[in-house]
Amino acid sequence: MRRNRQANIPQHTLDLLNKFGLDPKKQDILWDCHGTWIIYSRWVEEIGHVAGVTLEMPEVIHSDVPKKEAVILVRGTMGDRSAWSFGEATPANNKNAYFFAMAEKRAKDRVILKLVGLAGHVYTDQDVADIKDGKPVWSIDEKPAQEDTANAVEDLRGRIDNASDVDELMMVADAIKSALNSGAISPIHRQSLQMLWQGRKAMLNTSDNNLDDAYKQAMEKED
Repeated sequence: MRRNRQANIPQHTLDLLNKFGLDPKKQDILWDCHGTWIIYSRWVEEIGHVAGVTLEMPEVIHSDVPKKEAVILVRGTMGDRSAWSFGEATPANNKNAYFFAMAEKRAKDRVILKLVGLAGHVYTDQDVADIKDGKPVWSIDEKPAQEDTANAVEDLRGRIDNASDVDELMMVADAIKSALNSGAISPIHRQSLQMLWQGRKAMLNTSDNNLDDAYKQAMEKED
């Protein structure tokens, strides 16, 4: 299937890519995957270089080598702007044997996209677990993600990223449970969100028992 790389590129995305010296109508930079714009990671790195993004040393938040799981935290700056993001890799969302490297790439790409204003407008190819029937699939062995599901997962990720205290993180735990019970997300999505949730808890440096209980309740539904 021929990928659509030229037609209907959103003006915001086109303007920013042009700003950083890239022309998606002439270069193999991104493609429209049934309404989701996917950009190659190598171009995200190029954008970061041109934009003057500085990334700090990645921090391992969670790792389990036998289970092939890793969550990496990356922080970055661009001028007076700063951003951070997690990158997660598990068998549920990654086919690559080098799961630490994949988690790191995802975290770095997300930080760069946040800093330059492209987050939410395009997604890096490293975030796509697979492509089936020409559509992006965010989890292995899942049917192609529907727009509502993708939006629900993205919203929960954002709420985890933005949780600034214990109360907010407990609210996210409840939201994850509700989304799972309603079918808005699947157990596979839950696993990915679970790792991000644990990483955010570690960043908040809390050992609050109520927070642990809320997390367990959010994850207690049987698959």
